[in-house]
Amino acid sequence: MDIEGIFNPERRRLALVYNKEKRKLSIGTFSLKTLFWLLILGFSLEKRAYKYLHSIGLHPELELLIYLFAFYLLYSLVSLLSAYYEYGVERKYQLSNQTKPEWLIDEVKSLILGLLFFFLAARGYLYLVERFPENWWLYYAITAGFFILLIAFVFPVLLVPLFFKLGPYPESELKDQLWQLVKKAGVKIDDIYEINLSSKVNAANAAVMGLGKSRKIVLSDNLQDKYSPGEIEAVLAHELGHQVKGDMAKNILAEFLSLLLTLFLVFKTWPFIVSLLAYDSIYSVVTIPALSLFVSLLSWLLSPLRLSLSRRWEKEADLYAVQLTGQGESLARALAKLADEALIPLKIGIYRRLFKASHPPVRERIEYILEK
Repeated sequence: MDIEGIFNPERRRLALVYNKEKRKLSIGTFSLKTLFWLLILGFSLEKRAYKYLHSIGLHPELELLIYLFAFYLLYSLVSLLSAYYEYGVERKYQLSNQTKPEWLIDEVKSLILGLLFFFLAARGYLYLVERFPENWWLYYAITAGFFILLIAFVFPVLLVPLFFKLGPYPESELKDQLWQLVKKAGVKIDDIYEINLSSKVNAANAAVMGLGKSRKIVLSDNLQDKYSPGEIEAVLAHELGHQVKGDMAKNILAEFLSLLLTLFLVFKTWPFIVSLLAYDSIYSVVTIPALSLFVSLLSWLLSPLRLSLSRRWEKEADLYAVQLTGQGESLARALAKLADEALIPLKIGIYRRLFKASHPPVRERIEYILEK
C-alpha cells in the first residue's frame, strides 16, 4: 500500500500552515503565563492579597476560599485569553463547530469544575501538611489515588454529560457487526455508545471511558458519515484492545505513581523554596500559588516517562486491532482520515514527542500497522 496515497494532499498542505500557527500560539501562551507568574511572584502580589484579606478579620475558611478563588479566577482569565485565540484558530481552519456563546459556556463549566478541584486539592494539602508534617505527601498521594479512581468511575456518568450527549449507538446492521467484534474480543460491556462530538468539532474520534460498571466504549456520531464499515470496525477494535490489555487500569496506576514521585520531590524540596521566596511557613495559605506552579513544573519534568508508556500502549492497541480484524489497511486508512480531518502532523519533533505526545506520530503508526 502506498502510504502517501492514503492522505489528502490538500489537507496535508493545510496541516503544515495550521501547525505552524499553533506553534506560534503556544509560544505566545507560554510567554503570557510566564509574565503572569513573574508579576505575581516578582511583586509579591500573593502576599499582599493575603495580608489584606487577613487584616479584614474574616473566618479562616472564608479567607482561604476567597484567596484561592481570587487567584484561580485571575489565572483562569489569563488562560481564557489564550484559549480564545486558540478557538479563533480552530474556527479559522474549520475544525471547531461551536459558536462563541457555546464555546464560552463550556469554558465557564470547565472553570467551575477546575475551581472545585483546585480548592479540594489546596485544602487537603493544608490539612495534611499541618497534621502530618513528615508523611503528608504519602497520605495525600493515597487520598488523591482514591479520588482519581472516583473521577475515572463517574467520568462518563457525571462529567461527560456536562459537555456532550451520550447514548446507545444507533441500531443498524453496522451496530450488529460491531457487536460481533465485541463478542470476538471477549469484552463485557452493556452497550456501544455514541457521543455527539460533531457538536464541538469536525474530526471524528473514539475512546474508552469509565471503570467497572461505568465502563463505556464510545464512538463519535460523525464516524458513520465519513468512514467505511471496515474502518469503523478497525477503530472500535483499537479501543477494544485498550480494554483487553487493561490500559485504563495501567494508566491510572501510572498517574498515581507519577503523583507519588511528584509529591515526594515536593516534600524534599519545598521547605527550601519556601525559605527562598521568604514565606513565613510551609503551612501558610499564601504559599498555594507558588506551590501550584512548582507542582506543575515537576509534573512537566516527569511527563516524558508517562507519555512514553501511553505511546507504547497505543502501539499495542493498534497491533491488537490488526490481529482482531485482519484489516490492517482499514485501520491505516482510518488513522489517515483522522489525521487529515484534525490536521494532525504526520511527524513530530523531539520536544513534542517527549513532553506532549500521548500517541505515536501518525506516519509511524501507519508504517507499523502495514508491516504486520
